[in-house]
Amino acid sequence: MTLRGTSTIKDLYAEQFFSYRGRISDLYVYGSLGLGGGDTVLSPGCTGACSHIGGSNSGFKSMWSMAFNAYSNRDLKRDIHYLNENELSTNIAEQLHNLKPVTYFYKTEKSLGDREASRYDIRTVPHVGLLLEEMPEHLVSSEGGWSLNDSVGFLLVGARYLEDQNRAKDQKIKDLEDRVALMEQVLVDAGMIK
Repeated sequence: MTLRGTSTIKDLYAEQFFSYRGRISDLYVYGSLGLGGGDTVLSPGCTGACSHIGGSNSGFKSMWSMAFNAYSNRDLKRDIHYLNENELSTNIAEQLHNLKPVTYFYKTEKSLGDREASRYDIRTVPHVGLLLEEMPEHLVSSEGGWSLNDSVGFLLVGARYLEDQNRAKDQKIKDLEDRVALMEQVLVDAGMIK
Protein backbone atom coordinates (compact mmCIF):
# COMPACT_ATOMS: atom_id res chain seq x y z
CA MET A 1 0.00 0.00 0.00
CA THR A 2 1.42 3.37 -0.97
CA LEU A 3 -0.12 6.51 0.44
CA ARG A 4 0.82 10.03 -0.51
CA GLY A 5 -0.17 13.33 0.99
CA THR A 6 -2.50 13.22 3.96
CA SER A 7 -4.33 9.92 4.21
CA THR A 8 -6.56 8.61 6.94
CA ILE A 9 -6.53 4.89 7.60
CA LYS A 10 -9.08 2.96 9.61
CA ASP A 11 -7.40 0.02 11.31
CA LEU A 12 -3.93 -0.88 10.07
CA TYR A 13 -2.31 -4.23 10.84
CA ALA A 14 0.90 -5.45 9.25
CA GLU A 15 3.48 -8.14 9.83
CA GLN A 16 6.17 -5.89 8.36
CA PHE A 17 6.00 -2.17 7.95
CA PHE A 18 8.38 -0.21 5.74
CA SER A 19 8.38 3.47 5.00
CA TYR A 20 10.08 5.51 2.33
CA ARG A 21 13.72 5.93 3.35
CA GLY A 22 12.88 4.55 6.78
CA ARG A 23 10.86 7.61 7.72
CA ILE A 24 7.20 8.28 8.28
CA SER A 25 6.43 11.97 8.21
CA ASP A 26 2.72 11.82 9.08
CA LEU A 27 0.67 8.72 9.86
CA TYR A 28 -2.94 9.10 10.91
CA VAL A 29 -4.84 6.00 11.96
CA TYR A 30 -8.50 6.11 12.89
CA GLY A 31 -9.30 3.05 14.95
CA SER A 32 -6.40 0.83 15.93
CA LEU A 33 -2.82 0.34 14.82
CA GLY A 34 -1.09 -2.98 15.26
CA LEU A 35 2.12 -4.27 13.81
CA GLY A 36 2.75 -7.91 14.57
CA GLY A 37 5.84 -9.96 15.08
CA GLY A 38 7.62 -10.30 18.42
CA ASP A 39 10.14 -7.53 18.89
CA THR A 40 8.92 -4.93 16.41
CA VAL A 41 9.61 -1.23 16.59
CA LEU A 42 5.96 -0.20 16.74
CA SER A 43 3.31 -2.70 17.70
CA PRO A 44 0.84 -1.49 20.29
CA GLY A 45 -1.53 -4.28 19.26
CA CYS A 46 0.61 -7.14 20.55
CA THR A 47 0.12 -8.67 23.99
CA GLY A 48 2.69 -8.56 26.77
CA ALA A 49 5.90 -6.55 26.86
CA CYS A 50 7.00 -7.34 23.32
CA SER A 51 7.43 -4.00 21.63
CA HIS A 52 9.08 -0.62 21.69
CA ILE A 53 8.28 2.64 20.01
CA GLY A 54 11.49 4.26 18.82
CA GLY A 55 14.84 3.71 20.49
CA SER A 56 17.54 5.50 22.48
CA ASN A 57 18.90 7.17 19.34
CA SER A 58 15.70 7.49 17.32
CA GLY A 59 12.11 8.26 18.03
CA PHE A 60 9.16 10.37 17.11
CA LYS A 61 9.51 14.14 17.21
CA SER A 62 6.12 14.51 18.86
CA MET A 63 3.26 12.23 19.78
CA TRP A 64 -0.32 13.24 20.48
CA SER A 65 -2.71 11.20 22.52
CA MET A 66 -5.74 11.48 24.73
CA ALA A 67 -3.92 9.35 27.33
CA PHE A 68 -0.80 7.32 27.95
CA ASN A 69 -1.42 4.55 30.44
CA ALA A 70 1.16 2.57 32.38
CA TYR A 71 0.66 -0.71 34.17
CA SER A 72 0.81 -0.29 37.94
CA ASN A 73 -1.28 -3.18 39.27
CA ARG A 74 0.04 -4.95 42.35
CA ASP A 75 -0.29 -8.35 40.66
CA LEU A 76 2.20 -7.26 37.96
CA LYS A 77 4.89 -6.31 40.48
CA ARG A 78 7.31 -8.22 42.68
CA ASP A 79 9.64 -7.37 45.60
CA ILE A 80 7.28 -4.61 46.81
CA HIS A 81 8.80 -2.53 49.62
CA TYR A 82 7.04 0.38 51.32
CA LEU A 83 9.40 3.27 52.03
CA ASN A 84 9.68 4.17 55.70
CA GLU A 85 10.04 7.71 57.07
CA ASN A 86 13.83 7.48 57.20
CA GLU A 87 14.06 6.32 53.57
CA LEU A 88 11.75 9.13 52.50
CA SER A 89 13.71 11.79 54.36
CA THR A 90 17.15 10.59 53.28
CA ASN A 91 16.73 9.05 49.83
CA ILE A 92 13.85 10.98 48.26
CA ALA A 93 14.54 14.38 49.84
CA GLU A 94 18.23 14.21 48.95
CA GLN A 95 17.52 13.19 45.37
CA LEU A 96 14.96 15.98 44.96
CA HIS A 97 17.45 18.48 46.35
CA ASN A 98 20.23 17.25 44.05
CA LEU A 99 18.24 17.61 40.81
CA LYS A 100 19.89 20.12 38.47
CA PRO A 101 17.13 21.81 36.44
CA VAL A 102 18.17 23.23 33.06
CA THR A 103 16.63 24.93 30.06
CA TYR A 104 17.62 23.73 26.59
CA PHE A 105 16.76 23.33 22.94
CA TYR A 106 17.20 20.04 21.08
CA LYS A 107 19.81 20.27 18.34
CA THR A 108 17.17 19.33 15.76
CA GLU A 109 14.92 22.26 16.72
CA LYS A 110 15.12 25.35 14.53
CA SER A 111 14.59 29.06 15.14
CA LEU A 112 11.55 30.87 13.81
CA GLY A 113 13.40 32.57 10.92
CA ASP A 114 15.15 29.42 9.64
CA ARG A 115 14.05 28.92 6.01
CA GLU A 116 14.78 25.17 6.04
CA ALA A 117 12.58 24.49 9.07
CA SER A 118 9.13 23.00 8.77
CA ARG A 119 6.53 24.12 11.27
CA TYR A 120 7.21 20.91 13.21
CA ASP A 121 10.90 21.80 13.60
CA ILE A 122 10.41 25.27 15.09
CA ARG A 123 10.75 25.87 18.82
CA THR A 124 10.68 29.44 20.15
CA VAL A 125 10.91 28.83 23.90
CA PRO A 126 13.36 26.50 25.63
CA HIS A 127 12.37 23.24 27.25
CA VAL A 128 12.71 22.98 31.03
CA GLY A 129 13.96 19.72 32.47
CA LEU A 130 16.94 17.59 33.34
CA LEU A 131 19.90 16.07 31.55
CA LEU A 132 19.82 12.29 31.37
CA GLU A 133 23.43 11.99 32.55
CA GLU A 134 22.60 13.95 35.75
CA MET A 135 19.37 12.16 36.71
CA PRO A 136 19.08 9.72 39.61
CA GLU A 137 19.81 6.28 38.15
CA HIS A 138 16.33 4.92 38.91
CA LEU A 139 14.87 7.47 36.48
CA VAL A 140 16.99 6.15 33.60
CA SER A 141 15.48 3.20 31.73
CA SER A 142 17.45 0.06 30.95
CA GLU A 143 17.44 1.17 27.28
CA GLY A 144 19.25 4.38 28.24
CA GLY A 145 16.35 6.82 28.03
CA TRP A 146 14.43 8.85 30.57
CA SER A 147 11.82 6.66 32.27
CA LEU A 148 8.77 8.91 32.42
CA ASN A 149 6.80 6.30 34.35
CA ASP A 150 9.46 6.10 37.08
CA SER A 151 9.71 9.90 37.07
CA VAL A 152 6.00 10.27 37.75
CA GLY A 153 6.26 7.77 40.61
CA PHE A 154 9.32 9.55 42.01
CA LEU A 155 7.61 12.94 41.84
CA LEU A 156 4.44 11.62 43.50
CA VAL A 157 6.51 10.12 46.32
CA GLY A 158 8.45 13.40 46.55
CA ALA A 159 5.20 15.38 46.72
CA ARG A 160 3.95 13.06 49.47
CA TYR A 161 7.18 13.60 51.42
CA LEU A 162 6.95 17.40 51.03
CA GLU A 163 3.28 17.36 52.05
CA ASP A 164 4.20 15.40 55.21
CA GLN A 165 6.95 17.95 55.93
CA ASN A 166 4.53 20.87 55.42
CA ARG A 167 1.97 19.33 57.76
CA ALA A 168 4.61 18.76 60.44
CA LYS A 169 5.83 22.38 60.10
CA ASP A 170 2.23 23.67 60.22
CA GLN A 171 1.70 21.76 63.48
CA LYS A 172 4.94 23.18 64.95
CA ILE A 173 3.91 26.71 63.97
CA LYS A 174 0.47 26.21 65.55
CA ASP A 175 2.07 24.89 68.75
CA LEU A 176 4.47 27.87 68.89
CA GLU A 177 1.61 30.33 68.25
CA ASP A 178 -0.36 28.74 71.10
CA ARG A 179 2.67 29.06 73.41
CA VAL A 180 3.23 32.72 72.45
CA ALA A 181 -0.48 33.48 73.01
CA LEU A 182 -0.29 31.83 76.45
CA MET A 183 2.83 33.85 77.39
CA GLU A 184 1.19 37.07 76.16
CA GLN A 185 -1.87 36.31 78.28
CA VAL A 186 0.35 35.75 81.35
CA LEU A 187 2.04 39.12 80.72
CA VAL A 188 -1.36 40.84 80.28
CA ASP A 189 -2.70 39.24 83.47
CA ALA A 190 0.43 40.41 85.33
CA GLY A 191 -0.14 43.94 84.01
CA MET A 192 3.19 43.98 82.19
CA ILE A 193 1.61 44.59 78.74
CA LYS A 194 -1.75 45.75 77.53
